[in-house]
Amino acid sequence: MLPFLWLRRAFAIYTPKGFTLVEAIVIAVVIAVLSAIAIPLYNGYLSDAREDRLRGLAASAGAAANAHYRRTGTHPDSADLNLFISDQTRFTVQVDSTNRLVIITDTESAEEIKDTSAY
Repeated sequence: MLPFLWLRRAFAIYTPKGFTLVEAIVIAVVIAVLSAIAIPLYNGYLSDAREDRLRGLAASAGAAANAHYRRTGTHPDSADLNLFISDQTRFTVQVDSTNRLVIITDTESAEEIKDTSAY
């Protein structure tokens, strides 16, 4: 049995280890297609989250404006409502007392939300 061991090794079929070029290209194309689908969806989710955050801030600022009006009988100014915003460097609050609007502006994305529901 031992004398034929070299013969078995000599005629053994070579099995390559690793990927061929075609397999690597197919994998790269699949990753590119998935990225082309996923990146715009992710950006859409980010903008929706920013808008929801602005709406929440506008609702809380509107509720604060309403409470200020009921407590003092005067319309609040923007400085009064900036106290209710935790991230004052990113968001600015404006009050339009004639139209009863609270306007929250995101300085990073230049998005603006107007809230009339609570004020």
